[in-house]
Amino acid sequence: NLTLSDWLTVLKYVNEHPGVSQGDIVYHFKSRIDGALLFLQSALSCTITERPDLIILRHTVNLILLQYP
Repeated sequence: NLTLSDWLTVLKYVNEHPGVSQGDIVYHFKSRIDGALLFLQSALSCTITERPDLIILRHTVNLILLQYP
């Protein structure tokens, strides 16, 4: 399972490489030397669909962390 931070990293890559297939994105992160992220193409597809919810969740987490340093 990937963390929220991991998924946001993946989604940033998706946004920066709009022509890359989901399968190639999965391979890119599986092959990273600086720390592989392992997930299935189907999980990526679901995450892309849920993207607005993840962004809202990230902002909520950041606000909570600011309140409780």
